[in-house]
Amino acid sequence: MSKARGLADLGNVYDDGALSNRNAVINGEFSVSQRGDYTSATVMTDNAYTLDRWKTYRGGGTATFQDMGGSLKLTATSAYTGTLSIRQHVEWLNLKTRVDQTFTLSAYMKTTSSNARVLIYDGTGWTTGATAHSGSGQWELVTLTFTMPNASSYGSILVAVGIDGINSANVSISNGENVEIKQVQLEVGDIATPFEHRSYGDELARCQRYFQRLDGGAYNHTMSDGYGRAFAWYPVSMRANPTFTNVGGNGTASTAINRLYVFQASAGANIGSGSSLDAEL
Repeated sequence: MSKARGLADLGNVYDDGALSNRNAVINGEFSVSQRGDYTSATVMTDNAYTLDRWKTYRGGGTATFQDMGGSLKLTATSAYTGTLSIRQHVEWLNLKTRVDQTFTLSAYMKTTSSNARVLIYDGTGWTTGATAHSGSGQWELVTLTFTMPNASSYGSILVAVGIDGINSANVSISNGENVEIKQVQLEVGDIATPFEHRSYGDELARCQRYFQRLDGGAYNHTMSDGYGRAFAWYPVSMRANPTFTNVGGNGTASTAINRLYVFQASAGANIGSGSSLDAEL
């Protein structure tokens, strides 16, 4: 095969989006939502996790977010000065060998705002130079090409997508103003390649490194100390020893836990006889 043919075939692979492991963003098409069903408009809370790996941020006023099935819609429900965006921390472990390399952050957005953009924060400052949405009300690819800084002291690169000012400065947002976001991607190179579609199982496993729900089931037997034993191996080893919330069988916090053992790969607990262990980590 000639070199020209090989390059042409490689170009076709890029065009078809077939090269894997390009996207450093997790859950970039919002397919995983372990915390709940957000298909109805849900009130936004600053810096609160919603769909896996994503936090919502507004910096003022009131707003909602909604899972549209492959995209996420943010809507202001009051007029305010701030932002209307989502954010994700990309773990530095995935990027530390890429310092000084060229990266491109991209996302499709649909909005009438000319302040819709993508941004990067490395712990010391915001990376500028992003092209903003035209405000056409149609889907547009918005990109930012930058040189990967050394964010080792910060521990991550913060990706921000939505209605936001340059350097994340506050902007004026009107009541009812909205932005819909899909296919967020962070990759090596100076152009945005076709979005990398990953299987749900692959995306779920990546998300479970940071958050997962466990159903420990019911334990009706008792030990000599009067407590049952519940123990579970996580389906994916977590990034670090997690915090642990027992939500109980009815979704509310339970006081049935007598002693809790939490590790990166497993968790165990002494629980009251007849209790269930439903864990949120």
